[in-house]
Amino acid sequence: MLRLFLLFIFTTLFAQGMLLAQQQRFRLITKEGTNQKISKHTDTIHSSKVYIVSGSLGVGIPMGRTREVLDVRLASSWGMDISLPNRHYVLYPSLDMWSFGYNQQNLDNQSSYLIENGRARYFNLNLPIGTRRQFHRLNSYVTIGPSVGLFFEPRAVVQSTQVIRNDFTSKLLMGGRISAGADYKFKGFFIYFDTGWMHSFGSIQDRPLNILSFYVGLKTDITNVADRVITVFERKGTDVKADPQQ
Repeated sequence: MLRLFLLFIFTTLFAQGMLLAQQQRFRLITKEGTNQKISKHTDTIHSSKVYIVSGSLGVGIPMGRTREVLDVRLASSWGMDISLPNRHYVLYPSLDMWSFGYNQQNLDNQSSYLIENGRARYFNLNLPIGTRRQFHRLNSYVTIGPSVGLFFEPRAVVQSTQVIRNDFTSKLLMGGRISAGADYKFKGFFIYFDTGWMHSFGSIQDRPLNILSFYVGLKTDITNVADRVITVFERKGTDVKADPQQ
């Protein structure tokens, strides 16, 4: 009797598990007309799409000892959201354009004066890859990847006893960025929110460079434009191969 009871319990739990597993998956008709079983959190909105990330407004917040040199100012960002063949992954190249208040800490050979309340600029190019999950019209994502940036620091150069010229010194910095965010689909566009952490392997004024960023902006579908550009290049390549003089 005990064995029958345990068998009944095991069978019931197994059946419930199978039912739950089926509920976690659904069928999708692809462009080729074949049925594919995918997880309910798999991205079906961005599939085979290319989006341009524009109109982004946010802030770059210096963290740790970076705050001894830099102050918070407004920031902006441009980028692309490129769906990869595997629906779970995304390529997310972007360009951060940060502006900071600047307080120089160390003198150098370029100037005999320290800068206070100046302005520094940082243009940081990111090439991250990530994964995302879909919840109806809402998609969340996490990305990580390398970055390279150009940092401009202000300098005060004395040309005469009465003239001080504003100048800039630049520095190339390598680093990495990790980010997380979400976008929500409206008709014809997405609104997105992104937060990221950028760490540079270089330093500014002998201080490590760490930036926490927040952005809000729009994503617009440019898949048709991208497809047309690819088609034009493919046709040119075909014409070159077909030319007997080549």
